[in-house]
Amino acid sequence: MNTFPARAVLGLMAVLLVAAGRLLACSTPVCQYALANWPADTYDVQISANAGDLDALRKSCALTWSTVGGTEANAALRFRADAALPALTAQVALRFPNHASDRPPLWAGALSAERLRAIVDSPVRAQLATELLGGAAAVFLFLPGGDTAVDAAARARLQTALAEVSRTLVPPAVADDTPGAAAGAPAAFRFPILEVSREDPDEAFLRALLLASEADLAGLREPLAFPVFGRGRLLYAIAGAGINREVLAEACAFLTGACSCEVKAQNPGVDLLLRADWSRVAGTDDSGFTELPPLTGLSASSPAGTVAPPPEPVVAPAAALVPRSPPLTSRALAVIGAALAAVLAGTLAVLLRSRSR
Repeated sequence: MNTFPARAVLGLMAVLLVAAGRLLACSTPVCQYALANWPADTYDVQISANAGDLDALRKSCALTWSTVGGTEANAALRFRADAALPALTAQVALRFPNHASDRPPLWAGALSAERLRAIVDSPVRAQLATELLGGAAAVFLFLPGGDTAVDAAARARLQTALAEVSRTLVPPAVADDTPGAAAGAPAAFRFPILEVSREDPDEAFLRALLLASEADLAGLREPLAFPVFGRGRLLYAIAGAGINREVLAEACAFLTGACSCEVKAQNPGVDLLLRADWSRVAGTDDSGFTELPPLTGLSASSPAGTVAPPPEPVVAPAAALVPRSPPLTSRALAVIGAALAAVLAGTLAVLLRSRSR
């Protein structure tokens, strides 16, 4: 006769089911968990110059980099000697996070202090960071398409839908021991809108980043809305007629719903390049000048040394350069949980049957 105590089996099953429940659902809203726990991916900023100019260039770039807004951006400088460049000239090339060194840069051109500042800072991006740090669940960046009437109608739909959603969404109760729940759930969700002008030269780089976030956006002349959450993570683009209550409510429900997966790579989106003091949320201070080691395997004829500065940044689509892992959905997690429960129940039944013999 099997003497394994049934009470012990039941206790083990209860513990495993509780653990499975914690795996299946985290009560912290996605937007809040992302803000507290997901550091923004780092963009690679490569600066190329004649070897004799590199030391002075390091000092001047560090000064420019560190004095933009007083906070750090999710980008790191990398210096490379290029004998093909004349003295006192330099080139800058920007790569998406996780961009392989043998792929074309996101943007490349002649280096200047103004261009280096523009890469990491702009008025809209500064306001975006302020809103996210101020408790906004998500900020919707609105990029007009160029037709005044169509843009106004889309902007009105966006504003009306977000106002309604913010009134109807109910924040979940957040347990004190839930990761990322130190500040508790917000009393209500806010979804501010920031407009990104098609003409403002100060926002040229932000426009380029937004249009590069997906492969088919660059040629569109429709109004676009981009929900941004966490530490500047862009969820996806909503175009034209898609800017409606149903689509917007779905996006907001995902961003404010209970976090189904705590792994950033298993959630959709791509990080924007912006400057903010995220230590105010995370409790850590990772500010300071960061320099990466030189890239290997690049010849003197690399893009950073040969691309002429365009009037606006030339951007490669993020979708082609930054693979996105599919999110682990709540339905998939529910299936996993049900299977685990079934296995535990079957084990318990076998053990109890053996005990009764």
